[in-house]
Amino acid sequence: MSASLAARHGASQIGLATGSTNPDGGLIDGTLGYNLQTGNWVWGLEGDISYSWIKGTAIGTGFCAGVGCQTENRWFGTFRGRIGYAIDRWMPYITGGAAFGDVKMTTNTGVSETDPRFGWTVGAGVEYALLSPWTSKIEYLYMDLGKASCSAATCVVNTDVDFTASMISAGFNYPF
Repeated sequence: MSASLAARHGASQIGLATGSTNPDGGLIDGTLGYNLQTGNWVWGLEGDISYSWIKGTAIGTGFCAGVGCQTENRWFGTFRGRIGYAIDRWMPYITGGAAFGDVKMTTNTGVSETDPRFGWTVGAGVEYALLSPWTSKIEYLYMDLGKASCSAATCVVNTDVDFTASMISAGFNYPF
């Protein structure tokens, strides 16, 4: 189980006008994985699913036809490979793989649209062996879910929203 310390993403409209948001929020997630150690090298696979409350609002020239938009991510998950190098009780590692989640776009008039997305993620972290069998970790992930589309029926003009996130998380692991 881990909890994010900080999260951000950006959004911009492609087409008639541009605008951007710099939302903040947090998340709580659970992770399952498998590791295999060969000498000092640790090879692993892990998947996680997160409940998130990341959102922000922007009103730009023509952004959602001037009425303003809120972008929100309510959940996301990843499935990643991980390669680490164990040094005594420490293990720095790199990670990368697939990411998936939703992007909810809501105008200030209250009309909303949700677009499920599939993308990619990369990151790095360090894990520390506490008292056997518990470990703690801190990790940075960059996630890109690509462009979510908000139709003219919702956003007044067809709008594409880029969804990226930079996250720093900390957590505890219990191997079994």
